[in-house]
Amino acid sequence: MVQDCARPVGSIGRWILYRLTLLLLILGVLFFALSVYLLDKRFDTFDAEYYRQELARVSVAFEQERRSMASMIGDYARWDDAERFVAGKLPDFIEANFTVDSMKNIRMTTFVISSIAGVPISSKTFNSQGALVDTPKPVLEELQPWFAEVIRNGVDDTSTSLLWIDGRAVLLSAAPITDTARRRAASGYMFFLRSLDDTYLAGLRKTTSSPFSLNEAPASASTTISVKHDTSGSEEGWTVTQTLQDSPAIITVGGPTRLGEERKLTYMTVGMNALVLVMVALAGIYMILNLHVLRRLKRFSGLADRHQKEGGNGIRWPIQGNDEFDSLARSLNGLMTEVESQNGNLRHLADHDPLTGIGNRRLILARLEAVQNRGQHGVGGGGSSLLLIDLDGFKLINDGLGHAAGDHVLREVAARIVSLVRRYDTPARIGGDEFTILLEDVSVAEAMRFAKRLALSLEEPILFEEHALRVSASGGVSSVGVTLAPAEVLRNADLAMYEAKRRGKAQFATFDISMLDAAARKMQLELALKVALDRRDLDVWFQPIVEANSGRAVGMEALARWSLDGNFVPPGEFVAIAEDTGLIVRLGQFVFDQVGEAMQGLCRLYPELQCSVNLSVAQFHRTGLVKDIRETFDRYSVPASAVRLELTESMLVEAGSAIVPVMRELIGLGYHFHLDDFGTGYSSLDRLRNLPFHSLKIDRSFIVGLCAGNDVMARNIANIGKELGMEIIAEGVEQPEELEQLRQIGCDFIQGFYFAKPMPLDDLYPWLANNQRLSEKQKSA
Repeated sequence: MVQDCARPVGSIGRWILYRLTLLLLILGVLFFALSVYLLDKRFDTFDAEYYRQELARVSVAFEQERRSMASMIGDYARWDDAERFVAGKLPDFIEANFTVDSMKNIRMTTFVISSIAGVPISSKTFNSQGALVDTPKPVLEELQPWFAEVIRNGVDDTSTSLLWIDGRAVLLSAAPITDTARRRAASGYMFFLRSLDDTYLAGLRKTTSSPFSLNEAPASASTTISVKHDTSGSEEGWTVTQTLQDSPAIITVGGPTRLGEERKLTYMTVGMNALVLVMVALAGIYMILNLHVLRRLKRFSGLADRHQKEGGNGIRWPIQGNDEFDSLARSLNGLMTEVESQNGNLRHLADHDPLTGIGNRRLILARLEAVQNRGQHGVGGGGSSLLLIDLDGFKLINDGLGHAAGDHVLREVAARIVSLVRRYDTPARIGGDEFTILLEDVSVAEAMRFAKRLALSLEEPILFEEHALRVSASGGVSSVGVTLAPAEVLRNADLAMYEAKRRGKAQFATFDISMLDAAARKMQLELALKVALDRRDLDVWFQPIVEANSGRAVGMEALARWSLDGNFVPPGEFVAIAEDTGLIVRLGQFVFDQVGEAMQGLCRLYPELQCSVNLSVAQFHRTGLVKDIRETFDRYSVPASAVRLELTESMLVEAGSAIVPVMRELIGLGYHFHLDDFGTGYSSLDRLRNLPFHSLKIDRSFIVGLCAGNDVMARNIANIGKELGMEIIAEGVEQPEELEQLRQIGCDFIQGFYFAKPMPLDDLYPWLANNQRLSEKQKSA
């Protein structure tokens, strides 16, 4: 099937570009994130190391201060003048050596000289005015415990410690007072105090170029360096702390990240590099893909579209080397060569019937369209005609002798058609036993003459094995009008053919516009019948069946009736529609229900009364037929012996032996079968002998000749039934002469207008009562 070549086609190039872009962007983001993470680690390491070095520089500065102070107190304490002062031999030692200038020079706040027992001998302190005065007694008392501890532990050399007094940090150095040569024992102690006030610390910060802070530390503080990175604020910051060794003080150094701008610039550089790398990679990869893959795919796609539009003859995919595309191209080219080599055969198979070799429905429709197109452009000698024929009796041959015989007949019929048509006419087989012939530039009248010649040709017997088979054909002829679609021309010929079949076998008819009205009526009736079944707007009438000799009613036949808009629709018309559309199953169930309800009341008054119900092949094909019949009549308490099921002889021909198992199952339940319209079909006596029928009904067509003395067929049918042990029922009896003849040939029961027409149930009750009275009166007479 040719597909729409203008359908939107997705671009695999765009698809690849979008996916590559997404993939590379993801990789670029991951690369950037990883780079930022690693750079962050490096920058953080740098900041942490920077502030560690700051802390180390401050710690070194404090250590230098401590050592400097220890060195100075050592120079003062290990001095002969200091020893003589303690011994009381040099009273002006203090005034000479501890002046305001000298105290400022060595940055001392307080000095104390005590005896070996720790009793202060002299002590001076700078007051708030910068004057050197005696140390206040409270200060000495506060320092006394520390002095006592130093003396108690013994100081052989200088000792410097950091103390906290009233929340202020001070450096306190102690040294024993001895002679300059240090040959004599200590005679006293000298203490220096240096206050680490804001001025002093500011100078130390300036010296170290580090904005540190000094705080009192708990006694259990560790000397381990602590590094903290603060990211909670608007700016990142660092805090590095360490407890001074052997001192209750913590040094804290901190500040913002040192390379903030450099860090941002580095991030931007990395981001730009990642973006450029992604773009370059994307462009490079896409160029390579486009050069080696996408261009070739686009060319392949263009050739495929061209192949689809133009049919592909001569189109080949290019081969450039030995890669996968070239391998695919070789395979496709080989496939195209093979397809083209078989294309003629495929076209022939698509347009021709494989059994007969002539055209098929597809070919006849195409030729019809071509003929109509030529007619629209004024090309052609005149109008053309389409003949459609259907073989009469073909199903009997196919079922009776098998499909091999049927196929042989179809081939022979096709050969005879081909032998009669011209070279440019188009014969075709469009169905099982349906043939069409497009006769170009042939009028309808000429087509009818051709149809008669064809009918004469088909009358010749067709030899198959030892059989000489005879078939006839019914057909319809339609004009090929330029305003009709090809399917409409075929439909018109089909309607004409059905009209011919309605007239009988071996008949031909031409299409008439009134046939469309018949088709429209059939469609309307089909829709109305569905509604009627839904609403149960149908009726069941009953025609009595009487004993031939006594006239006593023994049964009746149930007949469906339908009134549409106040007019009765002929039963043969709506029943045929029900069979064609599958509604016959619903119609049959409706009749079952109506008969069951009617017989429920009738059986109470007339226990031996029987009712015949007609069945169709479609009902037998339905698996639930036995169940439906049993459940329906059981529901109304109607015994199986009161119901007769009727089949026509044509049903036996159509369904064959397929209905026998269902018949036997129903007979096993107590139901009996009537064979209706016997003699009008083509069933064999052998088939009749093997079917479980209880009664045989002689068709009306064999009754009408009785008055003229033509009783051969009726008598033979009655004799056949008697030989097979069947009861004989004659239907369609309308004249007393017909009744008398049927009595003479041995008919058991009579059905027809002579006794009663079909009537509704309300009229049946009084008719049966009257019939019973007449029967009893006749019997008593």
